[in-house]
Amino acid sequence: MKYQIDAFQKAAIQPEDVCFIYNDGKILVHQDELGSDRLPTRSELQFKMDDNEAVFRLGEGWALNGENIQEQKPTGSFTFRSLRDVLASLAIPIAKDASIGAQYVNWSAKNKFCGHCGQKLSISKDEIAKVCGKCSRNIYPQLSPVIITLVRRGGEILLAKAADRKYFSCVAGFVEPGESLEESIRREIKEEVSLEVKNIKYFGSQPWPFPNNLMVGFFAEWVAGDIHIDGKEITDAKWFDRSSLPEELPPRSSISRQMIEAFKKG
Repeated sequence: MKYQIDAFQKAAIQPEDVCFIYNDGKILVHQDELGSDRLPTRSELQFKMDDNEAVFRLGEGWALNGENIQEQKPTGSFTFRSLRDVLASLAIPIAKDASIGAQYVNWSAKNKFCGHCGQKLSISKDEIAKVCGKCSRNIYPQLSPVIITLVRRGGEILLAKAADRKYFSCVAGFVEPGESLEESIRREIKEEVSLEVKNIKYFGSQPWPFPNNLMVGFFAEWVAGDIHIDGKEITDAKWFDRSSLPEELPPRSSISRQMIEAFKKG
């Protein structure tokens, strides 16, 4: 579907509509007695919202900035939880919208003024963009491409643990200006684990809202080198076969886990 952006109008959101409300990398959820998370509907929200804040119409509901709701300290069954954790527990259509909404809301929150002349931006009536009324510039959401690679060596795969993660995953990194995706893969793997690879093959891609990434997944074959890590970005890296994969793996909704599962199936 075509996603939409508009000035926030309470009347446009029906009582039964789901609300994706974000703040500081978190999303507002309703926790039931068993500790399960679900997103609130408009009728359940008793918080004051900013009438001037941008709102995005998604396939499964509405996405908006919850900064002022966070300041009101919602209590009871409502709480802001890590978006990363919540995404892993949502059904796929809801999780997809939660991911897209997070990127739009983050973009809107960080682009309130024109970076060229300082004028306050307004919302475009024709497309997902903000417009400067003084210098006529259009500001669009931007994506940061990230390569993520599963390196294979015979019947083994390389998995690494990043300093800010508790689980083993594929090697990933941002694409730098002037690089092709393949060049970025070779550089990142060389920098992070000191290995050389060949036969790079595309696997798939996935939007990843931390905060505005497009994850592009590849398989690659080891060609030379022994594992050496810097102990800063990467704290551990090992070869694993199908019978010895670690218990700590990425969420099932992530493209890294999808690549690992594809390897497990042969």
